[in-house]
Amino acid sequence: MAGLRFSLTIAPTATGTSKQTMVQLLAPTNQRVKVKGWSFSFDGTSNTAVPITCTVEKQTTAGGGSPTSLTPVKLDPDWHETIQSTAIQNQNNSTQPTLGAIERQQKVHPQGAWEELLPAGEEILVPGGTRLGFTCTAASGVNAIVEVICEE
Repeated sequence: MAGLRFSLTIAPTATGTSKQTMVQLLAPTNQRVKVKGWSFSFDGTSNTAVPITCTVEKQTTAGGGSPTSLTPVKLDPDWHETIQSTAIQNQNNSTQPTLGAIERQQKVHPQGAWEELLPAGEEILVPGGTRLGFTCTAASGVNAIVEVICEE
């Protein structure tokens, strides 16, 4: 890995009321990606609302429908290498991606956030050609902002 750090960030996006993949990372075919951290934040207004289940999960498909491309952004714009990873936002998909395995999961209040920064050596490794999804399952729709910090 060359240490090329990048982020995947979505603008406020509706969670809906069923499981929704907010961001899906696809590692380049022959290259691992380190996921160094992430954040989920919500704009709920009710202090008695049901918590949202946020999940970081291995996914084996892209899901159906027409997901929107998400452009990775270099954290150091002076580095001239090209980011090889790709990503999608899956809102409006007719079917969600297939679950492979859950990596992390947390209940988050709709007025709150979940941020996790992983220590060196404990990052989630995404093998070449595989997918990692960041999903929300909400009882009542709110808007979510999701950011993922990665390194190739």
